[in-house]
Amino acid sequence: MKRLQKIISFFCALCLMLLTSACSIRAEISDMLIFGGVGIDMENGMVTLTVQAQRAGMDETMIVLQAQGRTTSEAMSNLSEETGKVIVTSQNLVFALGQSFMEQGRATEIDSCARQLRIRPDVLMLLSETTAADIMNARDDKGELIPLENLRSICQNGFQEGKGIPVRVMDWYNEFYGEAGTAFLPVIGCQPGSGWIYQGTQLLIGGEPRLLLDRKETGLYAMLSGESGTQVYTMATSQGKSASGEITAHTEMELQTGETWQMNFTIEGTNILLEETMDPELFNSALQQDCMALLKKMEQKDCLSFFWKKKLIKTDSQLFREVKEKEAEIPMDYSVNVLLLELQEG
Repeated sequence: MKRLQKIISFFCALCLMLLTSACSIRAEISDMLIFGGVGIDMENGMVTLTVQAQRAGMDETMIVLQAQGRTTSEAMSNLSEETGKVIVTSQNLVFALGQSFMEQGRATEIDSCARQLRIRPDVLMLLSETTAADIMNARDDKGELIPLENLRSICQNGFQEGKGIPVRVMDWYNEFYGEAGTAFLPVIGCQPGSGWIYQGTQLLIGGEPRLLLDRKETGLYAMLSGESGTQVYTMATSQGKSASGEITAHTEMELQTGETWQMNFTIEGTNILLEETMDPELFNSALQQDCMALLKKMEQKDCLSFFWKKKLIKTDSQLFREVKEKEAEIPMDYSVNVLLLELQEG
């Protein structure tokens, strides 16, 4: 009995010691700095870290803070030291990169930066039209910081309007380090007094920014690659005006190999005409022409691999690896067939 009492007393003492120790090393809520969004820029070989954050235990007002360092990790450490706060990244919503980061050829460092910042794989990633600091510091017409939830909604829902394609950190990693070696990032601009706006999509091959698609081209790319949902397509009319249709489309791509390879895209779906005067055949024809113009532009910048490589990986991985080893340019032709049925509203 006495032995049992001694054992119980020992475990009680041990638990008390552990609890006391945990309390002494665990940061109090008032000592925490909670990140809502993170952006990195490069200036004179130094990393500039800009964050939207909230001081825990105080009001819920978000503030913008900056720190520099030779590395991302050092910049974050300096921010913690300057504020006297323990950094919490679990609530982070957005990871933004400035143009300076890409211009200096640092795309291969993005994954490392994400790890140093302890960014979750599902956090949305974007490329700023200017600097990441501008994205983090976006304000409304009253000078108040705009909630980053708004930016996340833009990233998640923009492609449905043909404006952009959302990318998470895990998506970037899978695409960038995948066998195809291609990746893209949504490009976001910042308008003073009104907030953020999709500007398009940056296509990268092997870490090199290769082609910038505008918003309309982004929607066409999403449609051709099969990543689009319901989106709005706008065509120019003979009267110099524009007309729009809401499209729910499904795209199939057929890849034929030989001396010259052939990519045949078929876009099928429905089109809810938003303009009473629109001719469905003209609408389909305009969509086809715009898609062909995009493919021509991508061909000129050697970006057609965004389509055929991913297709080939799925259908003939052995042939893909043989082509990749040769690193030879493949003669490529392409066609687009649009089969949209008209659905009148009401």
